[in-house]
Amino acid sequence: MSSAPNQTQRILTGDTPTGKLHLGHWVGSVERRVELQSSHDCFFILANMHAFTTRADQPQAIREDTLGIVRDLLCMGIDPEGASIFLQSEVPAIAELTFLFSMLLPFNRVMRNPTLKDEIKVKGLGENYPFGFPLYAVGQTADILAFRPVGVPVGEDQVPHLELTREVARRFNQKYCGVGDKIDDHDHVAEGGVFPVPLADVGKVGRWSGSTARTRCRSRSTTRSTSVTPPSRFRRRSTRSSPVARVRPNTVIPRTS
Repeated sequence: MSSAPNQTQRILTGDTPTGKLHLGHWVGSVERRVELQSSHDCFFILANMHAFTTRADQPQAIREDTLGIVRDLLCMGIDPEGASIFLQSEVPAIAELTFLFSMLLPFNRVMRNPTLKDEIKVKGLGENYPFGFPLYAVGQTADILAFRPVGVPVGEDQVPHLELTREVARRFNQKYCGVGDKIDDHDHVAEGGVFPVPLADVGKVGRWSGSTARTRCRSRSTTRSTSVTPPSRFRRRSTRSSPVARVRPNTVIPRTS
């Protein structure tokens, strides 16, 4: 699976079907997807298995929300002729990698993920959540790395999840592929690594003011739906930078030879 010279670079992102997409998704990730779909090899995941972490007793609702997200994505400008929209449960490699990657991450590292801790608090879960709830954070690393993308369009709140993915890519390449621990992230594949260390591609508005959206993680019903064409201008809100490597807003992920 080595990259061919001048091969179109791949990106991956997506959504968990827990409700309709809304303006937070548009400004945080979907707008960027629309921009990149004509120049990059785009894969957009419908993470239906992750939805079971909090709604295991609502399979029909998950199915309906999955179909709803597809409709929303098409409405918002995603072109199925230029991008691949796929169902997480239809890719067995994701479940297999989730199990393997869980061996590369200490449990306390997973639980330090600020986005995960915030969700536990916001949802009022306390200690009453299934083991699958923190496991989905590991599953997200598998969602991404199974397709070996160079970049992931995300909202600001999802940057911690991507940093976990970057850690897994480094550890796997170092442990099983002989990549040295001093090798630059950009050079992992050239040095024999299986997985690229993907960049976070945060949209022009990393977090929409007033939004409780969780792009790639959770859809929330408390923000306005985007089942109609979204407005072109949004209120911006500055956000504190994270140490994870990322692409500046409106910077096209470079194509490498």
